[in-house]
Amino acid sequence: NGKTVFYTTADAAKRPWKLWRHRMGTLQSEDECLYTEHDEQFFFEVDKTTDGRFLVAESSSSETSEYRVVDLSSPDGGAAPLSVVQPREPGLRYGLDHGGGMFVILTNKGRALNNRLMRVATEAVLAGHGGQEAWEEVLEYNPEMVIKEVVALRDHVAIAGRQDGLSQIWVMGGTMDPASLTRIQFPEELYRVDLKGNRE
Repeated sequence: NGKTVFYTTADAAKRPWKLWRHRMGTLQSEDECLYTEHDEQFFFEVDKTTDGRFLVAESSSSETSEYRVVDLSSPDGGAAPLSVVQPREPGLRYGLDHGGGMFVILTNKGRALNNRLMRVATEAVLAGHGGQEAWEEVLEYNPEMVIKEVVALRDHVAIAGRQDGLSQIWVMGGTMDPASLTRIQFPEELYRVDLKGNRE
């Protein structure tokens, strides 16, 4: 809304650990602390979903992750408190993006060594019911397909990973129908490909 700034501050060890909300035109002493990451084993960082709708606060260690989101498109301009997607659970890793009215979840749920692709309704997350019990599988888990990254676009979902010993890119329609999954073909016998930031 052009009137709110979110920023983080670091602790004595230079570890990001607090997320603040500042309203333009007010004193910094009046800023609201939205979250504090007390566990020194977790790294804390802030980003936005690809569609720009949600501010995403991530706490992660090597084996566990936890995400909180706030809706920047709401009439209050992101003044709502953070909503936890899935509370941290030892050994459960996940990442997310948002598009087409859904959160797309990349996770090792169910001991999925190569990760699985799932989704959850936006309304469920904002209502505080977006945990793993509400996640729906998008693609049947394939132990021969490694999923490393997912980007949700307006009409498509892009997936980066590995298969057949090579890095790969797959795309799906925005409805995430498994039948729409298509692997991008490259003419070279050996190559490397990744997803990069999308500004549109």
